[in-house]
Amino acid sequence: MFFIALSLSSTEQGYYYTFSSLLAVQIFFDLGVNFTISQYVAHEFAFLQEDIDGLLIGDKRYLSRLSSLLRLFSKWYLVASLLLLIILLITGYYFFEKNGVQTINWKLPWVLLIISTSLNLLISPYISFLEGLGKVKDIALMRLVAQIIQILVVWGVLLCDGKLVALVVILYFKYSIQYCLLFLVLLLRDKWE
Repeated sequence: MFFIALSLSSTEQGYYYTFSSLLAVQIFFDLGVNFTISQYVAHEFAFLQEDIDGLLIGDKRYLSRLSSLLRLFSKWYLVASLLLLIILLITGYYFFEKNGVQTINWKLPWVLLIISTSLNLLISPYISFLEGLGKVKDIALMRLVAQIIQILVVWGVLLCDGKLVALVVILYFKYSIQYCLLFLVLLLRDKWE
C-alpha cells in the first residue's frame, strides 16, 4: 500500500482500487465450485493409489470418474471464463469511458487485466483438482512463493513508474506459476485415460 500511495496519483489510485474491486466479480463465476472439485476428486482419489512414477492406479471405474470430472469442470470453466471476459470487458469499458478521467491511460491495463483474470478462472479447476489429489502442501507452497515474489515484482514496477500496469503485472506473474501447474495436470490427465 505504501508503494501504491507513493507511486500513483490519487486518480490513478482510484482506478487501481476500482479495477481490483471489479475483479471480485470473478467470485460469482466460480460459485464455490472449486471447493466442490477438491471434495469430489478427493472422494474418488481415496480408492486409487499412486505408483512410484506418480501414475494413478486402481479400479478403472474410479479412474474413469476422475477423468470425467476433469473433463466436466474443464468445460464448465471454459464457458464461465469466456462469459467473465465478455461481461467485464464490455461493462468495464462502458463504466470507465462514461465515468473516467480522459488523461489516465486505463484501456490497455484494463483489457490485459480482464484477459489475465479470465485465464485465472480457466485454470482454477486444475489447481483444485491437484488439491483433491492430496497436493495441498505443494499448492500452498506454490502460492506462498508466488505471493512473496509477486510483492517484490509489484514494488519494482511501481518504483519504475509502472502506474496501472503494476496490477496487470501482479496477475500475470501469479498466473504464470499456475500455468506451470496446469501443464503438469495436463500431463497427468493423459496418464489417467
